[in-house]
Amino acid sequence: MDSRSIPQISLALLDTDRDELLAQLKHALVEFGAFTINAYDDLFDDNIVALVEDQASQFFDLPSSSKLQISMDKSEGFLGYTSETTQQSIVVSESVHFASTDIDRKKAEPYGYLRVANQFPSKGPPLFKKSIDDYLSSMTRFSNTLFDLIIESLDLSKSEAATFSTSNSNYYNRAAVIANHPFNSAECTSHPQSYSNKKDPTLFTLHLNNQTKNPIMQFQDIFGEWLDVPHKSSQIVVSVGKTLEYITQGVCLSGSYRYLAPSQDTQLIVPFYHHANLKAIPSILTISPRLLTIMKHRDQLRSKALRTNFKPESPMAKMILHELIKTDRTVASIHHSATLKTIQDSEASEAVINATNPKSKTRSASFIRLSKIFRALDSIVFMNVRTRVADIKLHTLLPQVHRFSEYNAQLKDLLQVCFIWPEFAVLKVDDDGDVVVDSEATKDVLNFKEVGVRADVFDTKMRKWLDDHVGVEVPTISPDQLTLKSSGGEVTKKRGRVEILQKTSKKKKSDALGSGKGLSLLERIKRKEQENLKNHVSPEVRYAMYLDSKVGQVLDIVATMRPDKPHSIEALTEQVRNSLNTKNALGKNEARDLVYHLQKKFPEVFKVYTGKDVSVLRWKDFDANELKKKC
Repeated sequence: MDSRSIPQISLALLDTDRDELLAQLKHALVEFGAFTINAYDDLFDDNIVALVEDQASQFFDLPSSSKLQISMDKSEGFLGYTSETTQQSIVVSESVHFASTDIDRKKAEPYGYLRVANQFPSKGPPLFKKSIDDYLSSMTRFSNTLFDLIIESLDLSKSEAATFSTSNSNYYNRAAVIANHPFNSAECTSHPQSYSNKKDPTLFTLHLNNQTKNPIMQFQDIFGEWLDVPHKSSQIVVSVGKTLEYITQGVCLSGSYRYLAPSQDTQLIVPFYHHANLKAIPSILTISPRLLTIMKHRDQLRSKALRTNFKPESPMAKMILHELIKTDRTVASIHHSATLKTIQDSEASEAVINATNPKSKTRSASFIRLSKIFRALDSIVFMNVRTRVADIKLHTLLPQVHRFSEYNAQLKDLLQVCFIWPEFAVLKVDDDGDVVVDSEATKDVLNFKEVGVRADVFDTKMRKWLDDHVGVEVPTISPDQLTLKSSGGEVTKKRGRVEILQKTSKKKKSDALGSGKGLSLLERIKRKEQENLKNHVSPEVRYAMYLDSKVGQVLDIVATMRPDKPHSIEALTEQVRNSLNTKNALGKNEARDLVYHLQKKFPEVFKVYTGKDVSVLRWKDFDANELKKKC
């Protein structure tokens, strides 16, 4: 298994190697927030799911009038049939929802709305109710066993965890059968909600599907990358919920997932939502210092935009009801209008606060994007001006910015960065009207600045601008802001004084290039360099060719290492330095460049992720000999 796929856990290890099973489970919970389970025959019978899928297929084939007999808007507990139709009247998804508490509600209980009876059609598939009842009871037992294994794998207190156990009369789990239909995305004006990203407020959610051979869903890892879940028969997919992340102080990751739209046939998915005890008061479990250290190291790489800011309401029943109201506001407006209004008023107040809170604005997509782009651009400029004399057109740096920032940066993004801090380098406009970096002048600026400190300076300037311009898009830099210009006004030193040469008094370019008279020493050097570039290979290209010549040896080194976990760039750099016994000692920067070169050379296999304090390289399984053929 490579480090860019979710873990697969076999419950056969329960009898043969329980310690290994618990170790794998802990790794999946802490590092991924999702995993698949197989070899569960002793705990759950696949025939139960097969019967549910068969009966549900017959139900979805019924006329609309029959399905609407059990419409969800008739249920206070959000149970029954619902569908999603686009503005073009295309039905993209249908679903029917059930709960494990199929009894009449008790109005005196605060969670009574969740205790309503399941709905079934009067004239429907003959075994529909039996299949659902069997599925709910079997999955409840299976989920309780899985929860116990989770607690054991994290070495948590069983007495503390018992607070959230659902093995008593206060348990509440939900299930659904979802029918996702093929549709033409070009005909839809908006993305169907059925295929949007989800993160459940559960302890965990189980996803079952035995009808298709194609991937039905994807999970988002800590780096923000979406990973396909390969479909296999007799497999249960598990996604960690926000409640489990909360009670474990963030040690367990809550996994974002999304279902994939089928290309041809309708696909059925049978998710099971395992909630905590309805009367449980959300509380933090005692976590070992070692696990907290592992979490801290992981969060150095975890994107802040993917972190969960979730605190369950108390008791759990209230949280579950409020989450259902937020999910389906049409049903809520019928049965829970007062609670819905309270939630809407709270959301409106929070929106106002966020609009004026600097901390909220600094977490905006604009801030995150431009901050990362600046870090990439600043490092690239620093590397380029050290070895170049000629000016650098800003737009020529876009490919490198894209590679280092992982954003598909456009020239507009770079000009926005320059607007926020035009003095980060010495910028001017050339005769073609392009913004360029003055390499010679910028060297003097960068010699006295630290790259890390410069990133903080940019973030401070960015925050201040956002604070002063709420809701306004960051503009691009104007040529009038640039300190040096070669168009409209050129700064030239002559006989110890500065003269401004206007366009009307400038010599013709052809005359200057022909004789070289009137040019300063620096200008003649620049012109000579431009002429040499036409006939000679640049140092950057020569260095890239050198890295290409070594990449095969680096592949051999990496091929001996475990692909199922990320490896820090620093550790790989030392490994390369120690392994390549060259006649001349390999420098640390050179070794690090060789490691980064793997991603540049084979982006489909290798990928670098940069966190707050550490960078790592991840890769898929590969054949070193096959990759060498591409060199």
